Amino acid sequence: MASSIKKLLEQIEEKEIVLPEFQREFTWNRDQVRSLFESFYKGYPTGSLLLWETSNPPKIKQDAYDLEKIRRVKVLLDGQQRLTSLYLHIKNTIPPYYAPEEINENLFDLFFNLKTGVFRYYKKLEMKDDPLWIKLSNIFQDAPSVYALLEQLNISDPAEREKLAKPIEKNIRKIEQIKEIEYPIQTVPSEAKVREAIKVFDLINSQGTPLTQSDIVLAYLTAEWPDIRRIFKEKLAELKNNNFTFDLTFLTRCLVGITDGVGDLARFGEPNETDLKDAWGSLDKTLNYLIPFLQNKAYIVGDEDLNTTNVLVPIVVYLSKYGWFTQKTERKFIHWLYAALYQRHFSGSVDSTLDKDIRALLDEPGPESLLTNLKEDEGDPQLSAASLDMRGVGNPLYNMMSIIIRARGAVDWANGLPLITTNNADFSIERHHIFPKSVLSKAGWDTGESQYASKRVHELANRIPLTKSGNLEIFDNSPEEYLPIVEEKYPGNLEKSLIPTNRKLWKIENYEEFLAQRRLLIAEAINSHMANLLEDNTGEQPFNLSSLLTKGEGEKIEFKVRFHGGSDTYRLETAVSKSIAGLLNKNGGYLIIGVDDDGEIKGIEGDYAVQGKQNRDGFEIELTNEIVSKLGSGTLPLIQINFVHENSHDVCIVRVDQSSRPIYMQDDGHEKFYVRLHNSTRPLSYSEATEYIREHFG
Repeated sequence: MASSIKKLLEQIEEKEIVLPEFQREFTWNRDQVRSLFESFYKGYPTGSLLLWETSNPPKIKQDAYDLEKIRRVKVLLDGQQRLTSLYLHIKNTIPPYYAPEEINENLFDLFFNLKTGVFRYYKKLEMKDDPLWIKLSNIFQDAPSVYALLEQLNISDPAEREKLAKPIEKNIRKIEQIKEIEYPIQTVPSEAKVREAIKVFDLINSQGTPLTQSDIVLAYLTAEWPDIRRIFKEKLAELKNNNFTFDLTFLTRCLVGITDGVGDLARFGEPNETDLKDAWGSLDKTLNYLIPFLQNKAYIVGDEDLNTTNVLVPIVVYLSKYGWFTQKTERKFIHWLYAALYQRHFSGSVDSTLDKDIRALLDEPGPESLLTNLKEDEGDPQLSAASLDMRGVGNPLYNMMSIIIRARGAVDWANGLPLITTNNADFSIERHHIFPKSVLSKAGWDTGESQYASKRVHELANRIPLTKSGNLEIFDNSPEEYLPIVEEKYPGNLEKSLIPTNRKLWKIENYEEFLAQRRLLIAEAINSHMANLLEDNTGEQPFNLSSLLTKGEGEKIEFKVRFHGGSDTYRLETAVSKSIAGLLNKNGGYLIIGVDDDGEIKGIEGDYAVQGKQNRDGFEIELTNEIVSKLGSGTLPLIQINFVHENSHDVCIVRVDQSSRPIYMQDDGHEKFYVRLHNSTRPLSYSEATEYIREHFG
């Protein structure tokens, strides 16, 4: 069976040929599209198509079909990259099964040289004034007149004009004839079910275009729950706005880990739509918690701090099954996360490593099982100065160094801003050379040809994360000139940035000694931070109620009595969320519930009496729901709820960490911005909030 390309494209236009939702996106790049047209032009084979004609199709991309108009549609199972490429240039638009944002606009600029028969994407300097270069889609839409082209070339000699006319006319005809080429078509029996069609899709692609195991699993997931790919894409866009660029494979791995408890995609089972929706609800909630946790507790501000996103999959599975971290577990999970990243735990077989880690977590829930696996596979994470020798910014240890510098409270050397990624290009984070290349080059360092010298110039001990603005201001100066200025403007900042304070080492002649000393500082700082994460800090002073009561209300401590009695309907007081929002937006602190303004313990037993579960668990559930409703689940990693029993009463102590981003509260259908000022919490006006956010959050 075969059909002309022209007819196939018409069937796509009429939504008779459709694309199932389980198909992966259009992934071809410009070279692949160009090569396809070169193959057609030269008469090379380009494979065949696989169609499944059915009156009961699966979920179709963009819902681009109409069974009332066309009783049976042809579902495109194999060949969509080729047909989409043909459609883009022959029809000069995108096919109806894709949305405009899903196709890169630069794919349309494919040009063809009418004389040489060469395909090339548009280059202004080469093609602007040459009429022989013509946009490919223009030939398909309205082929140019050969003699009109010759007139533009100003060729007066008739023989020369005739000689040039023949190849031009021949090439135009060959391009036009592409539409008439008969494309071989294979078909799946019309009586096949969706899963049978996917099995054929899997078989064909495993022999031809390489689909990943994730692509195949996602196809099966889509067969069970048609909307899952669209929902995944919406979540990916949301995560990208928070500086984390994940992909469909990451979400697929997380979902399979939650539903089947495995990390090896080849061991994927067959969950039904209900199971998948339940798992997605858990995954969605978990990611909303995990992202602010990474940014505020682990100092990982975006995916640029991760050499692999696979490291998050076991954590996602744990949180989905066992709930949020406790103060004790979160530190050990962060320790494992860091070590797994800089020890390249997932550099081998991702499937087997994930499978081992997830199974360990399910057998023995908690960070200890992961730490045991990691030590067994990668050894001790302890670093020495030699561990950093000759390592560049592509090594995970650079990311680890950046995280430690951020955790130590270092700021940008030129503008004092926090070292986090922003949406403002001028303040994006760059990898600055402490001893600039230009300075090293003038001192005789080879910055290009010698591999040894180049590694010395670019090694991570000579690099520091700074904003683009700060980078440009000090780019060409010697450290001995600008580092004293940095220290004067921001005292202690160089030490926080792990810069040797011995000023003799800032001289160019002592460059190698500077590197040696800085490697040592970086290794010691990482080791110290990692060791601290394993220490048990659960008995810290912050939950000593007597101490907090003695200090009294102030900018970081607020007392609140929530239940006053006499009400038939129990409602969580908005004042609690206001207090937490105010602390999040300032410097953090403590909200103590069950203590009045005079510091007298009243307890929360009255609250217990009018809630579902009349105990601490019920109180915590109600309070957590209120926080999520008013402030969003992304604030939960910054909030720890604890209880103490004092003077025959239960008291709830809510410890609130400072947020790295503005937190808005939903109040009576409106967003309000609260700040803790002195011993009160108050809303700021729009102008006040704008000014405060700029100064406080950079």
